[in-house]
Amino acid sequence: DERNDTRIDGAGNTFVWLPRLVAYSPPLETIEAVNVVTNSMDAETGMAGGAAVNVITKSGTNTFHGTGFEYNSNGALKARNVFYTDPKKPEFNQNQWGATLGGPIARNKLFFFGSHERTDRSINVSRFFTVPTVEARRGDFSSYGTTIYDPLTGNANGSGRTAFANNVIPADRISRVARQIIEWLPLPTTPAISSNYFASGEADFDRHSTDVKVNWNPSGRFTMFGRTSILKFSGWTPVPFGRASGGAIPPDLTEGPVDGLNHSISVGFTYIIGSTLLLDGTVGLNYVTPEALHALWGENIGLEDLQLPGTNDPNDITYSGMPQFRVSGYSTFGNPGSARPQTWHDNQRRYNANLSWSKGTHG
Repeated sequence: DERNDTRIDGAGNTFVWLPRLVAYSPPLETIEAVNVVTNSMDAETGMAGGAAVNVITKSGTNTFHGTGFEYNSNGALKARNVFYTDPKKPEFNQNQWGATLGGPIARNKLFFFGSHERTDRSINVSRFFTVPTVEARRGDFSSYGTTIYDPLTGNANGSGRTAFANNVIPADRISRVARQIIEWLPLPTTPAISSNYFASGEADFDRHSTDVKVNWNPSGRFTMFGRTSILKFSGWTPVPFGRASGGAIPPDLTEGPVDGLNHSISVGFTYIIGSTLLLDGTVGLNYVTPEALHALWGENIGLEDLQLPGTNDPNDITYSGMPQFRVSGYSTFGNPGSARPQTWHDNQRRYNANLSWSKGTHG
């Protein structure tokens, strides 16, 4: 299984849970250079089945330099979704802004470089789902083109059962749980039997990236740097059915809240031992603590509202929410599956040291 190995200023930057990903992505304005090696790697590179990528962040100099930037994308020039019936145009706003500043603390000896970048995004997401029609909600399936049989008749193997008259399930045969779920599910927004409910909601995302780097040059033979980077983020993805959940509205995302704090630290030095001998090393630390929950986190809907034994554990919040129901021909409702909750507390430490010798030349 190939994977890349990405380093920041020589220190490891791998997300240990998913090694193909990185623990921290430096903002563009903090990057000085990127070195990519895909084959014939040096011994000091290694640890990569794919590419070895080293990202070098910017350092301060003897003069002060800074930048400021902002990028905004909003719905002012975007067309309204044709299925969105509300006359008000749905929300779409993404704002990315930040600033950098670098300069001397002590000329020729001590320098700093810092940056902060923030992204705020609030956009409307929408998709069609399939929910029971008005007739089906009261047990009338006469327009579905199929036959509904009484499960209390016939043989154990399903043969010999009697069909309900006119494919209508009597009201007293609809279970209490089914009636409650039907109340939670929205009415269709189109007259169709399938893909008949247009769900729409607001998805939010907020991200802060802060970087600080200090360089120290005590002599012409010895240099040292220290860098710390902090990423804090939070987000929310809406569900189509409210209390009945149904997973995320956008199919490529997972529903509910997500937040986290990732911290990346690296310290490195270079020491010229002699005209042909060089020693350098880095220490890298990564602390990755994201958390992803589901929209009904903390609510024991299965046990308390639906009164279904064994569906929640009052003593363990990880079993909270609504049990998942899958009915052929309809969109799934309830908790989206076993992918929530997800909590990571992954720490990574990496140490690198290199002793380089080059054969001297004689004139």
